[in-house]
Order: sequence, then C-alpha cells, then structure tokens
Amino acid sequence: MPGSPDPEKSDRKAIQPPRQTVQQKDQNLVPQVPLIRSTDLLGDNKEIQIQHGSELYRLCLTKSGKLILHK
Repeated sequence: MPGSPDPEKSDRKAIQPPRQTVQQKDQNLVPQVPLIRSTDLLGDNKEIQIQHGSELYRLCLTKSGKLILHK
C-alpha cells in the first residue's frame, strides 16, 4: 500500500542496538591497568633490583628524576 511504512524497514530500526559514543566505546575497550607509584617501588633508594623469571633487572632513578630499567 503506497504511503504506509515498510514493516521490514521499521523492524530493522527496532532491532538495532542503541548507539554508543566514541567515549563509551573506548571506556569499554580499555582494560584497567594497575597503578604503582615509583616512590612505592624505590622508597628512599635510588636503585632497586627486580627479578623477572630468571632475569635480574635494575630500576634506577637518575639525577634528573627519570627512571631507567637496566638488564
């Protein structure tokens, strides 16, 4: 019947999930990553050792306040 809505098209609109904003999509995709402060690791030290498996690493605090990880 001319002028009446196509039932197939209106069904498609009803089935579509609500649209999400880009921000909502990003929040759903970004996993929560634990935060560890360097001061919690280093304490009053300028250098610590970190064992990863059988490897030993050194985490050093530079004079300019940056971190360097040495193997």
